[in-house]
Amino acid sequence: MRATAYYPDGTEEELINLPRYDYAWQLSYTWNEPKYIPAGTRLFVEGAFDNSSKNPMNPDPNRLVPWGQMSEDEMFFGAFTWKNVK
Repeated sequence: MRATAYYPDGTEEELINLPRYDYAWQLSYTWNEPKYIPAGTRLFVEGAFDNSSKNPMNPDPNRLVPWGQMSEDEMFFGAFTWKNVK
């Protein structure tokens, strides 16, 4: 799981990068200090799930993985909370 900010001035910043993200215990992250994100910034979150037979948490590597609410379904999403500061 990775989140990147694309700022209005054309620069970008990786906000978080979790190469071994585990949905069973990594539910949220909070910065120690608030992060200023200017208006017009695009936030992009990407993630991947190992659906291969090499993943011991995968109950059926041959199963097509649809979106769903069960732990064996695809449930990936990224969410941000923010506070407007003027």
